[in-house]
Amino acid sequence: MSFSISFFARDVHSARSKLREAYAPEAVKALIELSIAAIPAQNNLGAGASSQGSSSDTAKHSNQATPRVPRLCGILVETHGHIDENGGRSNIGLFRVEPYYD
Repeated sequence: MSFSISFFARDVHSARSKLREAYAPEAVKALIELSIAAIPAQNNLGAGASSQGSSSDTAKHSNQATPRVPRLCGILVETHGHIDENGGRSNIGLFRVEPYYD
């Protein structure tokens, strides 16, 4: 069975909905679902350290603008390949689940 999935979704819910409609082996859909489930709604990579400290530290930093936390604005899903149902050679040529943040 050959398959090809390619779509862009605005959020996790939409991505799951589009994945249900896609024509592909259930094992491939399960891998994509796991990848989608791991995507946070916000990108926490740019978040700073926790705000523990003395009141003088708080006063010192209160005049500084806090950085905006990027929010998820879309998910790109692309995959294609072939699963041989007779036990022959199977491959996935491309597997891409990529979140985009604003």
